[in-house]
Amino acid sequence: MRKIFAAVVLSVAMLGVMPGVASANPTSTYTTVTGPSPYPWESPLTLGVSGSGVEESVDQGPVVAKLAVNVQPPTTDPLYSQQFRLLTFGTHTEIRWRNTATGMSGTAVSDKSLQYPAGGAVIDTGIGTVEYTVIVTVGAFVPQINPQTVTASGVVQVDVRR
Repeated sequence: MRKIFAAVVLSVAMLGVMPGVASANPTSTYTTVTGPSPYPWESPLTLGVSGSGVEESVDQGPVVAKLAVNVQPPTTDPLYSQQFRLLTFGTHTEIRWRNTATGMSGTAVSDKSLQYPAGGAVIDTGIGTVEYTVIVTVGAFVPQINPQTVTASGVVQVDVRR
């Protein structure tokens, strides 16, 4: 009985020390940023900024690892759930990224006009650790009317998990 118990303990202990690949960076991040509303009578805007490594395949072709960035108010924010809002927000989102493994870098831009500030992009950054900075400019109707800018940054691991 003791031999069986010792073998089980040894097997479980070896599971904890088996070699593997450890990722120093998360595969997704989420942060919130707050800035003034372009409409002076409204309360400050809170935006959730998420970045994650995603896999994407077009027409059942090869799977490609990409960086996905999304910007919008948290779903618990009353601004997010207003369906009949007359005043709209013009949002200009700029995403600057750099893949530290390959040295590739670039900028993606998204322009939207909705009842709430929103933006984002799916970017082919290649596999590796990707640093990104999101610059969001929100204006009344269009980004140029009383523009308010907030910035968020993150680091994620982008790879194919198959």
